[in-house]
Amino acid sequence: MIDNQENTKNNEYSASNIQILTDLDVIRLRPALYIGDVCSVGLHNLAFAVIENSIDEAMAGHCTHIDVSINEDGSVTVSDDGRGIPVDYHETGKKSALEVVLTTLHAGGKFNRDAYKISGGLHGVGLACVNALSSYLKAEIHRNGKIYVQEYSFGKPQTEVKETGVSDKTGTTITFLPDRTIFNQTVEYYNFDIFENRLRELAFLNKGIRLSLTDKRALEETNQDPEHKKDRIDFYSQNGLTDFIQYLDACRVKMTENIIYFEEEKDGIFIEIAMRYNTGFSENIYSFVNNINTVEGGVHLSGFRRGLTNTLRDYAEKLGALHSRVNFDMDHDDFREGLTAVISVKVAEPHFSGQTKSKLGNSENYVEQKAIREAVSNYLEKYLEENPRDAKAIVGKIMMAGRARYAARKAREKEQREGRTRIYKWEDNQITMTTVADYVEFHIAGDYATIMTIDWGDGTKPETHKLKPFDESYLNKKFIITKKYAAEAKRTITITGKSIIYFDCRKNKLTELDVSKAPSLIILDCRINQLTALDVSANTALESLGCVSNKLTALNVSQNTELITLFCFQNRLTALDVSQNTALEQLWCFNNPLTQLDISGNTALTQLGCWQNQLTELDVSRNTALKVLLCYDNQLTALDVSQNIALECLDCFGNEFTADAINSMFETLHDNAIECEEAECKKVIVFANPGENDCDKSIAERKGWKVNH
Repeated sequence: MIDNQENTKNNEYSASNIQILTDLDVIRLRPALYIGDVCSVGLHNLAFAVIENSIDEAMAGHCTHIDVSINEDGSVTVSDDGRGIPVDYHETGKKSALEVVLTTLHAGGKFNRDAYKISGGLHGVGLACVNALSSYLKAEIHRNGKIYVQEYSFGKPQTEVKETGVSDKTGTTITFLPDRTIFNQTVEYYNFDIFENRLRELAFLNKGIRLSLTDKRALEETNQDPEHKKDRIDFYSQNGLTDFIQYLDACRVKMTENIIYFEEEKDGIFIEIAMRYNTGFSENIYSFVNNINTVEGGVHLSGFRRGLTNTLRDYAEKLGALHSRVNFDMDHDDFREGLTAVISVKVAEPHFSGQTKSKLGNSENYVEQKAIREAVSNYLEKYLEENPRDAKAIVGKIMMAGRARYAARKAREKEQREGRTRIYKWEDNQITMTTVADYVEFHIAGDYATIMTIDWGDGTKPETHKLKPFDESYLNKKFIITKKYAAEAKRTITITGKSIIYFDCRKNKLTELDVSKAPSLIILDCRINQLTALDVSANTALESLGCVSNKLTALNVSQNTELITLFCFQNRLTALDVSQNTALEQLWCFNNPLTQLDISGNTALTQLGCWQNQLTELDVSRNTALKVLLCYDNQLTALDVSQNIALECLDCFGNEFTADAINSMFETLHDNAIECEEAECKKVIVFANPGENDCDKSIAERKGWKVNH
């Protein structure tokens, strides 16, 4: 920093420091700005820039064959049978049009729509850039019955445009040798496979156009396998994108016989799309704009994805698949799993993100918002209606992807939770409880077999017990530890062990319970005691909490984000906030004086029992996975279940609903049997599949209702 300041003081900054570079000097000084890099990508982009000019001639309808050769000396020749670059005198450039194109940035015939309605070359940079970065370039033009030739070295013309003969053909041939002082010396060869893949793409994207690739190099100068050296390949596609899909899916198992294909011109944009689903799990979508592979996507790809997702989601809902089979939200990726698609868009004025044209950025026109999205939606909807077998196979694939993603997420979350408990594996966990009983019994288990000590609080020596590992047999007697005292008295029991994950201390007349020093605890059951307070804020790994039939007036579970089941009924709670417990699946909080219940964040909730409270409002609009809702004997005046498409059992008996609220609720329920015998229709009970569901049967027996189904 000091050296830089001294240098600034010692050197004057004046107009003489301002440099003006020629177009070609700029390219040679900063080549990566124009071709991406000075390694393999940039080297091949030189050739592709020349090829794309020939393709533009083909799109304009003036070219039917393009020949590409990799020559013995490492140069590349691209020849086409188009109209040929003009060679006549250019008034503004004060030289031939050919020399203007090859030596001047932003010069070309594609800035207006007279010569080219649609083209990939837009900036007038391509050929000038190739010329500037080549140690040798030769342009041979067949035009007006004559042959014209001009040669260049490092972007500078070595000769004037010379007429060398006569010809009955038209077209342009460009031969160039990349400047090795520009490109990384480790990039020794042009890669035949890269050329092959690009020319194959262009053949599929431009059906009816012939392309040829010839490798004239000796074997040692290529990167090809000696046993499979390819000297020449011809590319031609009669069916275009449908052939492309068959090529891409050649080694995949297809789910439908038909390839979904359509082409349409909308708002001046030509749209061509082909796609098919396979049994794989990856998404393979290729997007092109004016034959340019937009590897970073853009608004055309966004429009395709939006149209595809919305149409398939609507069709799945129409089939009833999302109502009866899914208890979670479908993700956008689910609709594209196993999809192979090619999107080709022809746009008159595309706005690419740079000279390498890797991303389309038209935000002001119809490319995303109207043309592609609507075209995809309209055609796909028609196809699904006309091909119900394919439609059901596609929807089945989507549903399978959703279920697999959901199961994978659950498995990942479980592993993360178990991983968190392992953090405490070698730390001592301690549980302290105060009881007034003369007999104590509890179940306890650890993450692995180890030793624990118990201080019974009666002045005797602490006992040592085996802390057995938790498994599926935890409900049997082998985990039970008991203690008989001489008489009832207030005692404090302390349990110390490593990685305690399960603790059941129900029916012990506990007045206090401290689990703040047992951070690995996953399951805690302290029901039917005399607790007035319970702090579980330190138990962040807790998945199941049962604190039923105590005297709790408050319960804070905001830190227990892994909580899956919460049983806190028959307490004295007036408010309960579980909005942070996003993993919660079962919540039973009935028989409390609750006036507030926030479940807005519990999108995974499947069972909610909140009857016999004092709730005046209950918002279940975000609980789309809810299957059982028991909210009877509250003070509700309305209940919106329009979003609860998975709902199977609803009991809202004994509230204060109006007739309009009841009618609105009934209209939105799906496949439920409704029985209402109250004259004023203010008491409602709704069942699904009565007689088959245990919950339904118990409610029916308790209420004594006759149920229709």
